[in-house]
Amino acid sequence: PSATVLKYLPKASDGAASSLGLVAFVDPDTDYNGDGQRDYPGLPFAQQEVERIAPYFGKRQLLQGGNAIEEKCVRLVRGGQVVHFACHGEFFPSRPMDSTLYLSRGANSDGLLKAVEVFGLDLTRARLVTLSGCETGRLELGPGDDPVGIGTALRHSGARALVVSLWKVEDEATAELMEKFYAIWLDKKVTDRASALRQAKLAMIREGRFKRPRQWAAFVLLGRR
Repeated sequence: PSATVLKYLPKASDGAASSLGLVAFVDPDTDYNGDGQRDYPGLPFAQQEVERIAPYFGKRQLLQGGNAIEEKCVRLVRGGQVVHFACHGEFFPSRPMDSTLYLSRGANSDGLLKAVEVFGLDLTRARLVTLSGCETGRLELGPGDDPVGIGTALRHSGARALVVSLWKVEDEATAELMEKFYAIWLDKKVTDRASALRQAKLAMIREGRFKRPRQWAAFVLLGRR
């Protein structure tokens, strides 16, 4: 997004893809007021999404539902080579630093992982961070040269590459796209991730079930290909 972010990006080679480890946060419990009801709808296809991509990884940590706690996220992403968030996201144009990934609350966290907090994460080992929720790639231009949003914060935290969305996305179509993307990248060994994402989108069009652009076009790759 700007020259400023370059100094935060690791310069080492990504290395082989065969030994990657996955850390995933899946359909967190969004009951933030403690009334026993989710504040945001459940994501039934998010669990399917992650269960289908998990076999491509030799090591994996899947934190689902009420176990996808914000403080665990802060701790576990330090060692994550591929970090996958299958959760709700929201972008706030008037206050982009408050743009949020909705995780589960814990004893020491409210479950709302905001862009301003993402700047404090350590993602220097992350080859890829995937945010399969809504609006996770939206940015707002402000003073200076750096657009502000969750994606910018992740790059400043050291993530080499991101897969993010530019608008609100559909749960089932997103699960299908993510499965295809990871299969092409890791199983078919298409090492150029931008190409792998493109091929996954073309497969969505060919198969016809989710062929409409609104069902796949929101997702883009930022950073190292």
